[in-house]
Amino acid sequence: MRRPANANPRLTPDWLRRRYLRERAPVETIADDAGCDVSTVYRALTRFGIPHRGSHSSSRPTWGDILTSEFLQARVEAGWNMSEIARDAAAAAGGGGRCSSSTVMWWLAKRGLLSVDDPRADRAVAWYRDEDWTLQEIADQLHVTKRRVTIWLMARGVELYGPGAPLHEE
Repeated sequence: MRRPANANPRLTPDWLRRRYLRERAPVETIADDAGCDVSTVYRALTRFGIPHRGSHSSSRPTWGDILTSEFLQARVEAGWNMSEIARDAAAAAGGGGRCSSSTVMWWLAKRGLLSVDDPRADRAVAWYRDEDWTLQEIADQLHVTKRRVTIWLMARGVELYGPGAPLHEE
């Protein structure tokens, strides 16, 4: 016979908030401690209005946490290529994912550490700043991806406008 969801005396709002939110215990550990199934813990979290952390828990470092200016600068100065930096970042994450060369390039640009010698980058900057072209219009004109245009602009220190943001200060 199946027990009602609220029959587990350990799954109280206070206990769950302490274990899940403050102590950041994984749901699997909470289920083991409470002697129930993982799905029971998730149902209790929902019932008590406790937000789920999701698969990318904030207790895990993000690539932005790992690919700091210091981390990247040290490897760039040592002559490492993007693939080597990506492998080292993945190792620093403790096997918590794969880091691509594209991700490294993105963070190098974001941190102002990427040198772009491509003359198309100059045109991209001019069109974006002076002509108010969109990233997609620039990408289409230069036959590159929108991500490549974004990286060029970030590497040149251009502030990118988000959706709905005014293009210029008035």
